[in-house]
Amino acid sequence: APSSLTSPRAMPEVAAPAPAPVPRPPVDIATALTALYVGDLLPDVTEKDLMEKFGEFGTVTSTRVCRDYVTRRSLGYAYVNFQSSVDAENALNALNFEPMKDQPMRIMYSNRDPTIRRNGLGNIFIKKLHSSVDSKALWDTFSQFGKILSCKVATENGVSRGYGFVNFVDEASAAKAVSSVDGMLICDQKVSVAKFVPRHERLAASGQQSFTNVYMRGFPSTFTNEQILALFEKFGKVTSPYFSADKEGRRFVCANLDTPESAAKAVDELNNQEVEGNKLFCDRAQKRKERDGLLARQHDQHRRELATKSQRLNLYIKNLDDTVDDAKLRELFEPFGKIKSAKVMYYEKTNTPRGFGFVCFETPEEVTKAIAEMNSKIIGNKPLYVGLYQTKEERLNAVAAQRQRAMMPNMFPPSMPFYSPRFGPMTNMMYPPNMGPMMPPHAHAPSGPYMHPRQSKRHHNNHHHNHHHRNNHHNSHSAPQMPPMNRGPPPQVAQLMNSDQPLSASALAAAPESQRKSVLGERLYPKIEVMYNQLAGKITGMLLEMDNSELLHLLEDESALRAKATEAFNILNNH
Repeated sequence: APSSLTSPRAMPEVAAPAPAPVPRPPVDIATALTALYVGDLLPDVTEKDLMEKFGEFGTVTSTRVCRDYVTRRSLGYAYVNFQSSVDAENALNALNFEPMKDQPMRIMYSNRDPTIRRNGLGNIFIKKLHSSVDSKALWDTFSQFGKILSCKVATENGVSRGYGFVNFVDEASAAKAVSSVDGMLICDQKVSVAKFVPRHERLAASGQQSFTNVYMRGFPSTFTNEQILALFEKFGKVTSPYFSADKEGRRFVCANLDTPESAAKAVDELNNQEVEGNKLFCDRAQKRKERDGLLARQHDQHRRELATKSQRLNLYIKNLDDTVDDAKLRELFEPFGKIKSAKVMYYEKTNTPRGFGFVCFETPEEVTKAIAEMNSKIIGNKPLYVGLYQTKEERLNAVAAQRQRAMMPNMFPPSMPFYSPRFGPMTNMMYPPNMGPMMPPHAHAPSGPYMHPRQSKRHHNNHHHNHHHRNNHHNSHSAPQMPPMNRGPPPQVAQLMNSDQPLSASALAAAPESQRKSVLGERLYPKIEVMYNQLAGKITGMLLEMDNSELLHLLEDESALRAKATEAFNILNNH
């Protein structure tokens, strides 16, 4: 039920003559009426969950859960695109604040223009809220003042933090809500309502950036408290100093200076200053939560930068012989390119090798060559495993995605690939049951689901005359056909596809990037066809989603190929 809104004085009537229409902020008409933003999602909510939930209201063209670039973990929000704006509106009205896996969703129309989202127009801030007031109660309370774009009560571990935000479609509605509700009682608690002010404007207006409280550490362990205070006193009068130490015994001090100018000058001159061989650290004192947030953002940014710089450049090598150290590892991989770093991992306590290490190259081509040449190579009576480095989160996400595909009944996911030797790798396509991809007007359809050219040649001579007759009959009774499309690969690529010589990393790199998957597909298909005849095209398509360097390894290692093909076959069987 809507929250009660009362006041010790008589509350003015909300109903009033309709104000002059206020123009709404510009929106992306092409997408705003059919695209929904869905927030406050639990980490385990997937695209499939959203499709099932929102699909009850109409045709959903796509769903996407936004994930962290590095860890691939859910960021807690998603987008749902409907085919019809009416269906999108019905879903918003019915599902807003409804639970998804026991967590209420917050839904609003998606607006792709960041200037509209961040300008703060129509946004109000409500504080001193009762703990029982949730986002839905806040929506019900303020919806009488105008159309609401979004509404949220801030929470921590599921408990209200006592404040929230309401974003109206126009400033007039926001101003009306502020004047009407500020100082009123919501759930028997007096609330404060004001126009929302961005954080940087609040800091500038309140003078918090002009601080007086200073934090310092790094001074010599022999310093007394009086010596420490003496460092500050040359900048101004010090009041209420606080001395303490962290868990590792490192001492620090927080001191309050008499003026902001004194504090700023102390930070400028004391930070990074050397005292008896120790470098001081001096900065504005921060609350623990503020400091932890700053460190987390810095760590995340550093991690992203490292991941971006070293993406697909790091090799993971395991099954190393105990005689291989950093220098030997570098020596083994130097023939394939310039190495930025080579490291063998050791146990800290015993300083004995753990049997694996890492090598970082400067270019992806060098990585491809190293994997192709060194994987399964015998070093010290042990076959090496060499592959691209993956974080633990990436490996877990890959396994989770594989399991999710296996759980989908009676159909392949839209991204399930397949490989047709005639048309190459195909992805992001969905066909009705018992229907394959449409053939070009003059193409000869293979007799099986996915027929390799070697098979089609055996049938071509027997069916050429009948096929020619059918084409002539068809052309005489239909509209003019488009000219046949030339899908043939370049001569050098065709030579790679049909050659019986082993495919090397350098030969593959010489082919155009757009044709490399086709080259690998032509080499893989005959091998997989021997193992799984009827499913060869689908299994080949699934394997072609792997990295090219790993596919080269599969072409060389029959046992590894059989293991991967069996894994793909099991996934298909689960469908």
